[in-house]
Amino acid sequence: MCAISIKKLEACSNLLKQLGKRSILETKPNPGNINIESLRLTPLKRDVAEFSRKNLGTLPRIIDRTTGKTVPTELGIIERDNKIYFNLKTKNSENLGYATLEYPQRGLFKIPMGDDYIYNSMELTTLETINKGNGLSPYKGIGTELIKSAIKESKKCGFNGRIHLMAYDAKPPTPFYYKCGLRFVDENKNKLMENFLKTKGAQLDEKIQQGLMYLPDENIEKLLSL
Repeated sequence: MCAISIKKLEACSNLLKQLGKRSILETKPNPGNINIESLRLTPLKRDVAEFSRKNLGTLPRIIDRTTGKTVPTELGIIERDNKIYFNLKTKNSENLGYATLEYPQRGLFKIPMGDDYIYNSMELTTLETINKGNGLSPYKGIGTELIKSAIKESKKCGFNGRIHLMAYDAKPPTPFYYKCGLRFVDENKNKLMENFLKTKGAQLDEKIQQGLMYLPDENIEKLLSL
């Protein structure tokens, strides 16, 4: 995914802290029966230009690699300018990761699978985990929880949990997304990835180091149940 600068990460974190002190604003999501023709011309917008929420509690998938115990976490969410920003951190305010989810900006996202197949979806444009000097986060489960949060927001926004992304040769790598249930639009790449995972290959084929990926309907609830 496209990395974002440290300054932007800090600015996002500070903004989340400020907005977290305000009262929560309620907003109505887009209805499920979205007009396809209007989508082709204009991006979707919520009724409220900006709002913030803070979900407190222990996310069961966030685990300390050293102790093996779950970590109490906090998920901050901001929506602004047709983008939804996620900031996951510990209750001690240690930043764990960030994600950005966007409404369709160019109409409908289409996957060329069969005749006139239209996949109405939100785009995950950023997914970033905060790693230490060795390249690893001291916690595991961060990326999965951020994706799950994006799916839940997609449902609230009227997109039935559908998300897509452009995976690049960067972190997180494409095998991570594949294990989460996302699939390449290119079916040949899916076959190569299946072979890579089955054989536990040491070297990832260049052909599957990047590509357009989406979350099939049948994998949405599977991921949310993890």
